[in-house]
Amino acid sequence: MRASWNFERANLRACVLDRLQAAGHEVWDDPLSQRDEEAAEVNKEAVEAVKIQNSVDIHNADVGGMSHFQLEALMRNHAASWEDRCKVDKMMHLTRLPGIEHTEIWTPEFVKYVKYDDRGWLKGQEQFWMLNNLEAARRMQTEKWFWLTREAKMFLPDLRSRHLTVRTLADIGLLAFIDLHKVWSKDSPELLELIERCKTKKVGIALGTKPTAQTNGVKFLSGLLKRVGVETKVREVQQHGGEKVRFYGIDTEAFTSATRQTVLGCLEKRWEKYLGDEWQAPNFFPNSDTGEVGENQTVGTILYTDNPQLSELKQLEQRELVKDDGEVLEAELIEYVREVELMATNSDTNGGQDLWRTIQCLGEVVQCGVWERLSERYQEVVSEWCKLAA
Repeated sequence: MRASWNFERANLRACVLDRLQAAGHEVWDDPLSQRDEEAAEVNKEAVEAVKIQNSVDIHNADVGGMSHFQLEALMRNHAASWEDRCKVDKMMHLTRLPGIEHTEIWTPEFVKYVKYDDRGWLKGQEQFWMLNNLEAARRMQTEKWFWLTREAKMFLPDLRSRHLTVRTLADIGLLAFIDLHKVWSKDSPELLELIERCKTKKVGIALGTKPTAQTNGVKFLSGLLKRVGVETKVREVQQHGGEKVRFYGIDTEAFTSATRQTVLGCLEKRWEKYLGDEWQAPNFFPNSDTGEVGENQTVGTILYTDNPQLSELKQLEQRELVKDDGEVLEAELIEYVREVELMATNSDTNGGQDLWRTIQCLGEVVQCGVWERLSERYQEVVSEWCKLAA
């Protein structure tokens, strides 16, 4: 039976043709020329119509009174109806952009743009805000590390730090190019300096990309600016020695658009708590008034247990996991670091970037104080790899 399925998959067109003829249908072969182009155009129009209708459904979804607990339940329900899936999409937009529903830009067209037309645009605006509010971004990342360490089990390859990304973009001087009056060409000294700064191992790991001798500097910079939601375009063309030289700059219209400014205002509202002096760093050692580890506590037991959101049974299970003096977490981390070492050793010079980025994130976690109380043996392992990642 499986052999028959495999044959039909490999020869789908012939098998369908055979079945249709066997059923008495008249089938003829149509040459793939103009007809194929027409079919592609019809398909394109149909896909666009579906996107438009989906965006309307999401925009009009009734989410009145829906709590975050109900939202999470719907997100976990893989058999949710289309109506419920639209509610989830709308709630995620409203959560990501508080107050957006009360603005003029909240339309089905906006939903379509951020969901289908340019899926990375909204993430870019978030990273633009973080780039201009680095301390707030650091505070957000600290809280993220805190909640990650409260999980019963953590998958280290999932460690990602947006703060690490935007801080690196700030370190290489990207903000100097976000100036409506600034233009540059492929030979601009400031552009060449930025390209040189991006060639270091530390920057390459954090950004996941590194320029080479063949890299087009203008395109590389445009890609970095795209990460923070900033578009570029040709601003002017000049003649130099009989050669046309293009000068690029920020797309003023896109940069100052009402849509973009409204979204940035919503992000300001979403993250305003990280801007003021009242923000307090999370206590990674909640069972101690001083933040120190208690006499009979280990970091392992703190990270695994005492989470009020977990049931008593779950907490008992977690205490069982760490009964051996809390070394389970440490052993798990060291095992992964050793796995990183093996994989990085066996990879070529261009491989293993995700693994190195994980190590950079581990370094950031340590700086936040999450694992500062772990044993010296573990700290030495992380420290050595952080040096290599730097």
